[in-house]
Amino acid sequence: MLDSASAAQRRVTAVGFPDFWQHAHDLFPEFFGAASAEVISIGNEAFKGTLTRPIDKVARHISRTVWNSFGSVMLLALNGCGVDAMKVARGMFEASVTLGYLRLHQELVDDFLDYHFVIQKQRND
Repeated sequence: MLDSASAAQRRVTAVGFPDFWQHAHDLFPEFFGAASAEVISIGNEAFKGTLTRPIDKVARHISRTVWNSFGSVMLLALNGCGVDAMKVARGMFEASVTLGYLRLHQELVDDFLDYHFVIQKQRND
C-alpha cells in the first residue's frame, strides 16, 4: 500500500505553461486544428509498408523526421515559445528542400546515404 508521500511523487507534472495553452489556441485555431487526430492517422498510414528503392527509403526517413518535428512545433507554439518553434520549423523546411532536391537528382541518393564517406574524404584532403 502506498502512503500519501508516494502518491504525491507519482503525480503527473505538466510541462510548459498550462495557463497559456487556451490563449495560444484561441490566437491560432487553424494552426492547432492542423494537428488533429486525422493528421496523425494519415501519417501513420503513410509510413506503413516495405520500401525497396533507396529514394523511397530516404523520402520516408526525411518525411517521418519532418512529421515528428511538427509535434515539437505544436508543443513549443502552444507554450508561447514561437522563436524556438521557428528554429524547428527551419529544420523541417531544410529537410523538405533536401528531399525535393534528391527527388530531382536521384543519382545522388547513394551519396546522401553514404555521406560519412564524403566527410572522411574531406578530412583526409
